[in-house]
Amino acid sequence: METKVSDSITTLVEYALPRFSPVDKLFHLNVGASMNIYDDDEDSRASRMIHFLFQRPGNYTKVFVAIEDYEYRVIADDDPRHWKRSEWVKLEDGLRAFNALELNDLHWRMTCDHDSCWRSDGVQSVLHEIRQHMMAEVTGGDNSRCKSVSHRNNVCAFHQPKFVQAEVVVDEEANHGRPSSTNYMKKPINIREWE
Repeated sequence: METKVSDSITTLVEYALPRFSPVDKLFHLNVGASMNIYDDDEDSRASRMIHFLFQRPGNYTKVFVAIEDYEYRVIADDDPRHWKRSEWVKLEDGLRAFNALELNDLHWRMTCDHDSCWRSDGVQSVLHEIRQHMMAEVTGGDNSRCKSVSHRNNVCAFHQPKFVQAEVVVDEEANHGRPSSTNYMKKPINIREWE
């Protein structure tokens, strides 16, 4: 029997960080994602170290995601008929986070702030989106190679899940283009070890 990593994540969050936890207490965990193709044509692989931060000071759960070496950005599109498209883009300079202070160097994206949909919108959909991005990278867009793909997500044992302290503030850049009264998008700052 195989458990989806998204189910494991949400179960851990529910257990470790109950609703109405202190506002500065966030739960951090990592997911290692890897995808490989080993076939006669060529071997291809991709991997991501995905960081999640969860905040639950009330009935709602905020979910923040960062991927080492990547940032989430709006992709320029000259066609005005298209919606703005955003995706994870690889950075020139790699960013790694081995301790709580280094989490401040990552590019955080708030994926959800909801009482129930945080499980699907904040975790499951994000992992699916990253999987699709990795699939395109590994197959080079050749859908016939998809059947040869081996994919694995696991809660990373190298970085143990832990509590951190942080402030959650309005993300001005992520709110750009939204109505001025909307300050929905947030980001964690001043992340440090839980005291």
